[in-house]
Amino acid sequence: MNIEAVIGLEIHAQLNTKTKMFCRCKNDSFDAIPNTNVCPVCMGFPGQLPVLNKEALNLAIKAGIAFNLEILDEFKMDRKNYFYPDNPRGFQISQYDKPLSKNGYISLISNEDNTEQVVRINRIHIEDDAGKLTHFNDFSLIDFNRAGVPLIEIVSEPDIRSSEQAVLYAKEIQKILKYLNISDADMEKGMFRFDASISVRESGDNKLNKRAEIKNLNSFKFLSLALDYEFNRQKELYLNGELLEKELTLGFDETSFKTFFLRDKEQSYDYRYFPEPDIPNISIESKVIFEQKKNISKLPADKKKEYLSLGMSEEEATFISSNNKFVIYFDKILKETGDLKLCLNFFNNILIQYLKENFLDISEQKIKSENMIELINLVKKGVISTTQAKNDVFPVMFEDGLSASEVISKKAISQISDTDFIEKICKEIINQNTESVDLIKSGKDRVLGYLVGLVMKETKGKANPSMVSAILMKLINS
Repeated sequence: MNIEAVIGLEIHAQLNTKTKMFCRCKNDSFDAIPNTNVCPVCMGFPGQLPVLNKEALNLAIKAGIAFNLEILDEFKMDRKNYFYPDNPRGFQISQYDKPLSKNGYISLISNEDNTEQVVRINRIHIEDDAGKLTHFNDFSLIDFNRAGVPLIEIVSEPDIRSSEQAVLYAKEIQKILKYLNISDADMEKGMFRFDASISVRESGDNKLNKRAEIKNLNSFKFLSLALDYEFNRQKELYLNGELLEKELTLGFDETSFKTFFLRDKEQSYDYRYFPEPDIPNISIESKVIFEQKKNISKLPADKKKEYLSLGMSEEEATFISSNNKFVIYFDKILKETGDLKLCLNFFNNILIQYLKENFLDISEQKIKSENMIELINLVKKGVISTTQAKNDVFPVMFEDGLSASEVISKKAISQISDTDFIEKICKEIINQNTESVDLIKSGKDRVLGYLVGLVMKETKGKANPSMVSAILMKLINS
């Protein structure tokens, strides 16, 4: 008997707004002193009225468009009633029967066989977050700084069949949210979390059996481990004729890598939803949707295809297309220089390496795209060599923010293009490496690069490499 998993994910992503969902408190409370980023509104004091964050709404609409959902003409907010210590109001302002958007999908490319898989998305709705509980042996502490933080909840249909596919889906969602600057989706800061529902059935059966929901998973690793453990647990029960009798809410132990029982799963009627009386129904004009569509450039998958068509490797195309800031910067330098090979060398191998070593985002470093364009064009024109650009010019540009021409002038850097001088050095190298010369004459042209390297070393990287290569071939063939 072949048993398959039936998995659906609810992904909570914190929106990139300056303030919280319904008040003017700062959205980012990471590393703040507990309970300092609060106000009467997000603390649920009596008589305080929520005001919906317009930017949060725009970002949620943008997410709906990116994931191919239908944006509804009108939506409403609802009160989701439940008691928990980190929920200061005693209810969450969320959405029930009229969400912001519904009926979308996302296409995934399998890592194993490169096939396309489609996962349907039931809805995206907006809501605010609760506070944070920190548990100790015999007491718990509450930090309300996160209370009121704006979230979108992305609810998939149960179209996922393995933990691997669940991780692939979650990573693609995260990549697109970050790419479009909808959310930083930083899991270490609690900005991107999962609730995973799983049931089992015989392969080929369309029936949906009782499910278990695993709450508050905060890493791709734990998402995979939790689903694998729960699948094997439920599979064993199923094979023994013991179907889940009711739906369960589970936790995940990050030490033993096992799920554990929390409570029976709540149903919608347990939350006693009713329309939020302090926020009227909201209509969305078509021009608002149109404006958000304009803000969406090519998504990572489309950009990757474009880069592959230009001749990039799979690794290069995947890396650059995964980050919208990378795409904007790289496209500018490629458009103005027209040299893919040089652009990839200076961007992937040099700039990105410096960013990693200095723990900087590309927006925080000092080399503007215009200055990178100038540097690459100077190499193309033969004013300086690639080696000089990398070792002598680029480090100063990165440190001081100077243009390439300013650094060259300041350090008196130049490339040797004197034919007689280069020819003299080439003759010396040829005389010292007769075996390599014989190999080149026998048709092994790749050995020429070795001789070029020796000339460049002799001239301390200042000789024009194109001239060196041409002169060496002329002398060898003469």
